[in-house]
Amino acid sequence: MDGKPVPATAGGDQERVYELKVYARGNFLWIKGTVRAGSKSRYIRESTGVDRRTEKAAQRAHQVRTRREAEVFDELVHGKLPRVTFSAAADSYLKATPDLGQTDLNNLQELTLRFGATALSEMTATVIDAFYEERFAGAAPETVLRHQNTLRAVFSHAEHKEWITAHPTYSRPKVTLKKGKHANKVFLPGEGELIVESANARGRAILATLFVTGARVGQTLYLGKEDFILAPGRSRVFFPTTKNDNAYDRALHDYGRRMIEAWLKKRGDDNTAAMFLTDKHEPYAVVKAAGGQIRNIFNTARDKAVAELIRRGHPDRARFIAQATPHWFRHNFANQIRLAGGDIKDVMDAGMWEDERIVIRYYFGDEPKRVEQLTRSVGFGQTPVQSRSKNPK
Repeated sequence: MDGKPVPATAGGDQERVYELKVYARGNFLWIKGTVRAGSKSRYIRESTGVDRRTEKAAQRAHQVRTRREAEVFDELVHGKLPRVTFSAAADSYLKATPDLGQTDLNNLQELTLRFGATALSEMTATVIDAFYEERFAGAAPETVLRHQNTLRAVFSHAEHKEWITAHPTYSRPKVTLKKGKHANKVFLPGEGELIVESANARGRAILATLFVTGARVGQTLYLGKEDFILAPGRSRVFFPTTKNDNAYDRALHDYGRRMIEAWLKKRGDDNTAAMFLTDKHEPYAVVKAAGGQIRNIFNTARDKAVAELIRRGHPDRARFIAQATPHWFRHNFANQIRLAGGDIKDVMDAGMWEDERIVIRYYFGDEPKRVEQLTRSVGFGQTPVQSRSKNPK
């Protein structure tokens, strides 16, 4: 099933050499190799989307290979915009986000098997909706959204690379957030620190910053050293880019400062402007869906913390912490400000929210403090009234 070299065509056309080969990877057939046009070349490695267990699988895979060879050759010769397939975009996204968690990796594998050979420009709402309707029929909206978040991350990466001009407008299931949904996402004293300190020095610096500022992952990962003032008792961090396009200057708790200083000491003088680096000691690539970039760091630290809570005899708290995600640091931060007596405006200012309706629904929509105090003061649990004796002495 190997590709064969194609001789130069008559009439002085550009010499073309194809080295694409069809090979099996799991249950699907893929193509890889290099297409050359004179001095230009492009390496290809992508799924054909053909299941090798199906009838005439080899023939269909060769048809995909032949079409891609012609397309890539045409692009190299005529300078057309590249026809980027989903598989190529997914591979590029993986290289840009080396710390993806297992859930995202599984989602990417599933999407690549379905759309691998499909050009991003051909991934219309119709084909995407058909995939989700078939694959997640009867699934909860939250489940579909989690899977779609991986797809959106790839599209955002492709848009940043200028491979597409905009995301396709496929259907997104509606999820109605209940009042107070995140009000219970709060760590007991020492639990957040246990997660932070279960990571390595690199992870501790990132997680500690999220923990003590309540900032979003996308606000934090791309910060530079110049965005921090590290001084005991008066440390600060400047967020130049946020979700609402505003900039914020916020206090940095000394706990976070200590973790960052330890990380910088371990790094040494590497002359890299970025504060946080990947496991390859490179700045994080800017993507819109940044949470997945530290999922592996967080999940590893969280799982260690869960094991430690079990060892210390707190299985109930271990079950609770096992559900945590990186965004829980933001929820915990808001709840800590609220539990310390902060009002809605305090939580908004501390967590850099612009819409008070979100803060009210997320963190103030549960049982108000006054109602809680009244409930606890009611005299429940009294001794039952004793029956009167019929024959009093």
